[in-house]
Formats: sequence, structure tokens, C-alpha cells
Amino acid sequence: MVETPELLPILRQAGVVDSGGQGYCTILEGIWRYIRGEASMVAPPGGPTGVIAPPATAPAQEPAVMKGRVKIEEEYGYEVVFLLKGEKLDVETIRQTIIDMGGVSTVVAGDDRMLKVHTHTEWPGKILDYGVSLGSLLDINIENLQEQSLNYAAASEAEHAAAFSASAPAINEAATQQIATVAVVAGAGFEQVFKGLGVSAIISGGQTMNPSIEELLEAVNAVPTKQVILLPNNSNVILSARQVNALTEKEVYIVPSETMPQGIAALVSFNFEADFASNCEAMTQAAQNIQTAEITTAVRSVQIGSVRVREGDYIGLVNGNLAVAGQHLPQVIADTLQRMQIDRYEILTLYYGEGVTAQQAQETARCIKERYSHLEIEVVNGGQPHYAYIISAE
Repeated sequence: MVETPELLPILRQAGVVDSGGQGYCTILEGIWRYIRGEASMVAPPGGPTGVIAPPATAPAQEPAVMKGRVKIEEEYGYEVVFLLKGEKLDVETIRQTIIDMGGVSTVVAGDDRMLKVHTHTEWPGKILDYGVSLGSLLDINIENLQEQSLNYAAASEAEHAAAFSASAPAINEAATQQIATVAVVAGAGFEQVFKGLGVSAIISGGQTMNPSIEELLEAVNAVPTKQVILLPNNSNVILSARQVNALTEKEVYIVPSETMPQGIAALVSFNFEADFASNCEAMTQAAQNIQTAEITTAVRSVQIGSVRVREGDYIGLVNGNLAVAGQHLPQVIADTLQRMQIDRYEILTLYYGEGVTAQQAQETARCIKERYSHLEIEVVNGGQPHYAYIISAE
């Protein structure tokens, strides 16, 4: 194994061994130890040998302080979700009208006859009245976000882990589709977003805590439908997800979503009136239209391509690829957006992680808005571990 860095240039640059080969050797060593009756192995000091792995908490001590206007998601109000059935419905007009009425994190998707609406507002009645003026409302769901926030703050970490553990995937009892959707999600805020969009079941997992094939299979078998669309939402989970089809009698389609924003876009495009094949195609296409950037910190010094990283640097990844590194968070965010060619996009969603305060996220959003005034920016508490920010562009 120690010779593998000399076999692949990327391993030599990173100064690590082939992780797949290392894992295979570890399995063989475990079997050998078991046969000999020896004690089980423990993780080596220093943990995993990844090139750039996110730390336990992503520091975010340098909020960007700039003036500007931007839509900010507050921790109060109501989450409103409903289906709107009508004639000649205009998606963009309806979406903008709801935003103008004070709707935050507004998502409107569908066609001219049936739409799914998701928004956060202090006055749900106004949104519902507007919907009624356009057609018939179905599957109305209203949640008190402030109450949810207080309940969540009161719950212990152990209770949270139990509620969303992969061994007992969170099933959305309100889901009435003949096709179920199952998503791998990390972060309490992201979980709420996926629930609001009607996901059937959630598996807790993500970077550094990828669910096993068995956990994915259990979640698929737990939902009460014969057809299931699975959203891995992480490039490392896609391969495991693809093994599920051969292990279940259900028909399972894997949307190759590599990030949670891609999974959200896919879920927004889900149409409960469409058939399985049409939904699979539409959700895959929707995921491909989303660009994702991630801001975290480096746990080791390394040089990959032209990017030199020092331990403790902030780093920016664009669609999973290392793009920039630096010591100042605002500059790293700005450089990452530039590498994303953000001026080509219209909507940016800033999901802030568990190590970032709402105020810091708001200031970061204002900084972005000042530089890119054409952007419509939403700020959402993703609560994701490891990553200070996950940025979605469309």
C-alpha cells in the first residue's frame, strides 16, 4: 500500500495512499485477526487519511460585513406548502407574487395546470387567499417554524440522533404519492427543507458519515410504495445507492445527486401526477442544472494542481473540486463564487452550517449582494456539519 502514491500522480500530490486499497487491506486484516482469535482493530491515530477532510466544526469567525438588501430566512413564522390546481398558471409570476407578499425561501414548481408551492411567511392566510384566487388548493400543510425551533433547541442531541438514525429512517406520514422519495441528508435545517418538499423518508448521513448499503436498503424497504426514487446527495454515496436495486423487489431509481442542493432541486421537480419514468427523467435533469460550492477548512497541508493549501486554510470547492484556498473567509467565498462564474446565474441560496450564526450568514449574504446585485439571494439555516457554507446557484 505504501507504494500507491508512486502509482497515481494525484495520490503523490496529496501525500496519501489509495483509500480503496487501504480499505480492502483493512477488511482482509480484520478477517485474519478474527480467524486467529485476536482483538479487533481500532482506528489509527489521526483518523481517516483523506486528502482534504472537513474538521469537526467549520470555523466561521470572519463574517463579511457589508451593506445591502437581501432576503434572509428568519427563525420565525410559518412554513406553508400546498398544491395548486388551475388553468394557465404562470410559475414565475406566481413565485414572484408570493415573494412580494413576504414569502421567504419560496419554491414554486410544476406546469400550467398543477403547481407545488413552498414558502415561509408570517401571514399564511395571505398566501392561501392568493392561491385560492388562482384555483383549487390541495394537500395544504402549515407548520409553525418558531415552535419547531424551540422544540428542537430543547431536544437533546441523543434524541435527535435517534429520531433521524438510518436504522429508523424518518418516514413522512403525510406523503400520499404512489412513488416514494428517499433522501440522504445531513443537518437539521436541511432535514426540514426536505420534509417541507414532501420527501417520504430521510436517512441521516453525508460527508464523513456515509450510510451503508444496508441502511439505504432498510429505508427503501420501509416506505409503503413499490416504486422508489433515491437521492444520495453525496458523490461518495452514489455507488452504494446503486447496489440497492439488486437487493430489493422494489423498483428503485437513483438520481445521481452529488450535493444536497442538487437533491432539493430534484425533489422540487417531482410531480405526483406524473409516472415513474417521467419523474426520474425530470428529477435527474433538475439536479444537473444546479451548481454547488462548499466552504470548509483544511485539516492538512497539500497541493492539488495549482492550488496550494495549508492546514487551517479556508477552502472552496466547486461541484466537489478544490477551487481556492486562503486564510481569509470573505476572500475565499468571493474567489469561490468567481470560479463558479456566479454572474451567469440568477438565484443563489446560502445554507449556513452548525458552526455559523444567523448574523454571520446574513452579513455574508449582504457582501455577496453588494458584489453581485443581480442575484436573488436566500439564506437558509442548513445546520450541516463540517461545512461553514453550502452555496447553490441556478
